[in-house]
Amino acid sequence: MKKKIMFLLIVLIALAGCSAKLANDKQTFSDQGVSYSIQLPSSWELEKNDKELYGREVVFAAADQKSNSIMFVSTTRKETMDLKDFGSKTREQLASTYNYKNVEDVYMKEFELNTYPAYKFTVFTTFKEKDVWAHIYYIETKTSLVQLVYYSADDNQYESRSKIIDQSARSLLETNAQADYQPEQATENNVADSDSVMVKNETYSFEIKGFRKLIDQQDQPLLVIRYEMTNLAEEKATADQLSHVVDVTQKGQKLNQTVLPESEKNSALALLEEHQKNKLEKNESVEAVLVYRLDETTGEVLLTFAADKFPKQDPVVLDLDLLR
Repeated sequence: MKKKIMFLLIVLIALAGCSAKLANDKQTFSDQGVSYSIQLPSSWELEKNDKELYGREVVFAAADQKSNSIMFVSTTRKETMDLKDFGSKTREQLASTYNYKNVEDVYMKEFELNTYPAYKFTVFTTFKEKDVWAHIYYIETKTSLVQLVYYSADDNQYESRSKIIDQSARSLLETNAQADYQPEQATENNVADSDSVMVKNETYSFEIKGFRKLIDQQDQPLLVIRYEMTNLAEEKATADQLSHVVDVTQKGQKLNQTVLPESEKNSALALLEEHQKNKLEKNESVEAVLVYRLDETTGEVLLTFAADKFPKQDPVVLDLDLLR
């Protein structure tokens, strides 16, 4: 009798693993003048507050209703990027971000999708304090490079879920691109959450892309500054250089740098925070974040750049009242 019950249990588990399929309906999203469609696994549902959960650069997100698995998407227009040796450089960055000693231990697969290059990387990490596998896809379309991050629970359905995740990622399509799209122009010295400011010298360029407020475990307010660094020097440079050349002040008092709170450790912001460790070659760029403790949650925060390195640069103003 026990053998029969065990056999039945194995059959049911096998059937459950084989039942995964893509949803019939396609989901759509758009970003930077480009529209896309994608099919999610049938048990996954859209996350309505995607930017709050995974960061402001995220344009689409979903979660599995049957496991500790989620996905989120961000996009970048290709004309703003240098995609030479993209696969190998990204593999090195992921090894650094996820603390792999050997780059070769980061799984990488290069393939073609709709005549354009695509890449899949897999690393082991945690999400909501549980072990997960991160399947990270970078898929080129006609206009953009799309990043799709799938966190898949480390359970007995991992293998079957990874297959349906792969089908989902490969269902991505660029459906339309605005011919007259114009990117938002950077303001001169004041940055809102949807604007950016460019600060540049002969060695580095920093584009201050946005900022937001968070609360840590002790209900203390934090300021998160998102930026993109480009290394213009011949020597390699880490992406945390911004913290070395800027003073962040509020009402004349220097703010102390800190790290993201535990509540954000599994978010897209955490990935950007890890990017500070990345070593950039000449003309290589990466997005990252810096975090500071706020004295007050209103008023202005000033970013004052080192005069010996940026002699003609005025302070950059972050108006916290814009975040109310």
